[in-house]
Amino acid sequence: MIKYIIISIIGVLLILALLPSYIRIKGHSMYPTLHNNGVYRVIPRPFVKEYKRGDIAVIYVQGIIPYTKRIIAVGGDKLQVTRKGAVIINGRPLNEPYILPKNRGGKTVNTVVPDGCYFVMGDNRRSSTDSRDFGVIEQWQLLGKVIIGKRGKK
Repeated sequence: MIKYIIISIIGVLLILALLPSYIRIKGHSMYPTLHNNGVYRVIPRPFVKEYKRGDIAVIYVQGIIPYTKRIIAVGGDKLQVTRKGAVIINGRPLNEPYILPKNRGGKTVNTVVPDGCYFVMGDNRRSSTDSRDFGVIEQWQLLGKVIIGKRGKK
């Protein structure tokens, strides 16, 4: 009898862990992809097999409320962000159709991303606190991956 109760509890915990979490976005740094006060699904860290360029991740930075940013470069990438906002990775321009022309620009960058790290930026580059300000993100700082449906909201 105890065996079945333990198996049932483990089963319920597993199902709850597999259900996606949700996050409410505060601010405009990911506009137009994510909207202020929008609620989005998140796959929690233990269930994300890998993070890659282009993923939108929930990150932990310096004890602040979690940020939501797009992964622009991964470990080993040579990254350059120009004054006009062009992103060049390993000598090739990054296609970023999610960036509005008026949202390009901001701080310049010329770096190589350390192995095991990620460089993240908001989609609204003129209104984003991101790796250009706080540096690269390490694996342990990634809390989950945002899942966007057809309209971007839940």
